[in-house]
Amino acid sequence: MPSLKPNEAEALPRIYGMILEGNTRPDIEAAAPSIFPGIDVPKVIDHALACFAAVADEPTDVIGGWCLESSRDLYR
Repeated sequence: MPSLKPNEAEALPRIYGMILEGNTRPDIEAAAPSIFPGIDVPKVIDHALACFAAVADEPTDVIGGWCLESSRDLYR
């Protein structure tokens, strides 16, 4: 994963959330500079995507359990 500057690390959760919300990379690249001036947006997006990849490396029973629990939480 690319290392992030402190201001980029602060933006990471929001960028991660924007991806989870279904925003496309071009959408995020267009919006992020006004929300987080001075960050390297492509680097932060790449870092967020690497975080997704790291989660995918978990054992399938962990991923399956997470999916079941998150689905249950959505129904609450």
